[in-house]
Amino acid sequence: MRLRLILFVLSLLAFFSASTGGYLYYSSLKESAFRQAEQQAVTRLEMIRKNLSSSLSEHIKPCRTLAGLGQIERLFINRSEDNLADANRILDHFNTTLKADVCYLMDPRGTTIASSNRNADDRRSGRF
Repeated sequence: MRLRLILFVLSLLAFFSASTGGYLYYSSLKESAFRQAEQQAVTRLEMIRKNLSSSLSEHIKPCRTLAGLGQIERLFINRSEDNLADANRILDHFNTTLKADVCYLMDPRGTTIASSNRNADDRRSGRF
């Protein structure tokens, strides 16, 4: 009887030890996986940020150049047909040299006033 009790207690201790060890192993493995996933997410986010920043900075220079041209300024001051034709000619040039899908000018309300795709069949006009 005493031997059975000793074996039973030893079995319980072995079971609890194995359970505790398994739980601790699972917890550390889970924590490690979360840390690794967080590190990968931070790395990926930083890479996306750099790519986005590079892409945006690449397009700032042509936009500033375009905004500083007198023909573009004149169109915003006076929307005559001659000023519109000059602005469209410049937009066509920028569209070709930058290999862009479309170049357009918008007023402060978001209405397109000139675009390089004005003659295309699938053009969009008005508010974006």
